[in-house]
Amino acid sequence: MDLRRRRDSVLGLCGIIANMGGNDDGTPTAKPASDSAPAVAKATDAPVTPTDAPKPAGIGDAVTSGDLSWTVAAVEDKGQSWAGQFSSETTAGRFLKVDLAITNNGSEEVSLYSQPTIKDAKGREFKATDKLMMVIGSDAWCTGKALPAGVPQTCTNGYELPADATGLSLVVNDGGFVGGDEQSIDLGQ
Repeated sequence: MDLRRRRDSVLGLCGIIANMGGNDDGTPTAKPASDSAPAVAKATDAPVTPTDAPKPAGIGDAVTSGDLSWTVAAVEDKGQSWAGQFSSETTAGRFLKVDLAITNNGSEEVSLYSQPTIKDAKGREFKATDKLMMVIGSDAWCTGKALPAGVPQTCTNGYELPADATGLSLVVNDGGFVGGDEQSIDLGQ
């Protein structure tokens, strides 16, 4: 966690404590009684959402983890079969193609070792499947891709998912052997 996030967390906690109420002696403050009944939300009322809540990153939005900036350029549900130039694969579930744009914002070239994973609404995690490397083509495959400093790169990952996987998000990190600061990107699936 970087210092800015840590500071924001501490400030947020201080704000919560300050708004808890109470007198200087620790006794709770009394609220005046109201003559009217409390407001009751109707089923037709729109749900209340905080206006200052950050919008989750989605397709086309860049997120940063360590020195890497990640953008999901496109997502394609390939269904149960995926045919490429050199090979084809089938599954009882479904394949998902994720096109990525990655920029190394550091000062030295790095290689991409840790791959993004997909998480679904049930909390299941899915890794890019190696069996799709020949379908996608090794030139486009993300694993081991060299990322020169400051030069945007594109690559494609393929995922094999159960047919019932929904609420998908791509979880990215700094690309090292031990994933660093994880960020999520909503895949709209």
